[in-house]
Amino acid sequence: VIGWLQSINFKSELDPQYLLPSCAVRTGNKQLLVKFVQLFGYEITFTDTKNAFTLLHPAVEFGQFEMVPWLIKQGINPVNASKLG
Repeated sequence: VIGWLQSINFKSELDPQYLLPSCAVRTGNKQLLVKFVQLFGYEITFTDTKNAFTLLHPAVEFGQFEMVPWLIKQGINPVNASKLG
């Protein structure tokens, strides 16, 4: 997927480590997020420090509220996330 995005000159200000997991969270797709972790080694607890985002941000922004407690159980600290913005 990353190779395809690069081939079409896709540009994003999001860290590539954050981009695909964020897409899975935006759609509320836990299975896809888990696959990204398994296949590509993404960290669910990753923080995009340039933009100060965790995966809690797209979950809330895109109304995927059922993802929030699940993400917290996976290790994202909501206190740290709120300090980031």
